[in-house]
Amino acid sequence: MSEQEVAPKKEGIHGWRAFLLMFGCGTLAALLVFGSIVGVGKIIGSSFASSSSSGDDASGVESSREPRESVPPELLDLCELIELENLMGAAQGNRVDEKDDYVDSVTEGSGGPRTVSDSCDWEVVGNEGRNWSFGITYVAHMEGDDGKSIPELANNSFDEFVGNVNDEQVDSEGKVEGMEGRSRYFYESYDNQEDVYSFIRLSGSGVYQIDLKGVDVSRQEFRAEVVKVSSYIDGALERHTPD
Repeated sequence: MSEQEVAPKKEGIHGWRAFLLMFGCGTLAALLVFGSIVGVGKIIGSSFASSSSSGDDASGVESSREPRESVPPELLDLCELIELENLMGAAQGNRVDEKDDYVDSVTEGSGGPRTVSDSCDWEVVGNEGRNWSFGITYVAHMEGDDGKSIPELANNSFDEFVGNVNDEQVDSEGKVEGMEGRSRYFYESYDNQEDVYSFIRLSGSGVYQIDLKGVDVSRQEFRAEVVKVSSYIDGALERHTPD
């Protein structure tokens, strides 16, 4: 009986396995090279950006922006901001004040330092679907006058706003906790009538008063809504009033 010859085994990797191995190694090498190039490019770009931002300053400290000395007419409009951002649950169509009280004195031709002021009211939906009313009145000082700086005029306006609050029925008042700068709240609680929460704040060169009214609403509920909306208003006053 003749024995069948057995072909010797081929050493190494051949066929499709060899193809995949060669292809994979080549691709991996290419990716490694490409990654190295990208990494170096990012380092160079980062260094360039850092150099550009520091300019000729050897310390590398970024220079701050120039102080804002003037603001274009009718740029600041807090009532429009509240409506556009749907703050306090206020949606299009539920603004209830009948006339537009917006005034930028630079366009009115009136004498004296420039101010921007407005007053507006909305019907809003509070917690648990209850109807509230929300009103805001504000004044922003754009120019100093008679030797008084803008901060001095703004502080005087804050004192005037606080002095105009009728505190005979106030149950509690004080500074709003967690807020920097000057602010004050007044809370009035009534049986079977609308509770009232008034919040007055000095922010930059502007002073604003928010009045919230609702039946059987706690001071904490009003405060939570005021804290939320005031962050938007403070940002607008910071961006659109002189430094």
